[in-house]
Amino acid sequence: HMERSKQLIGVIDAPGPARDALAQTIARDGLAVVAVGHADELPAAVDLVVAHVRAVPADEWPTLCERLPTLVV
Repeated sequence: HMERSKQLIGVIDAPGPARDALAQTIARDGLAVVAVGHADELPAAVDLVVAHVRAVPADEWPTLCERLPTLVV
């Protein structure tokens, strides 16, 4: 069978140990992960976003969710 290319998961959270731990946990499943501090920093290739509720200002949620599938933690 053909190997499926890895999905790129974008993690939005304030920099620090908690964000690093979240990104590492997601990456354990063989997914490619990029961690950023703000939605504007997400690469175009991101397939799914995992965003910490406190890391995204309330007025930015609609734009983020329109653009990409988004999970809030």
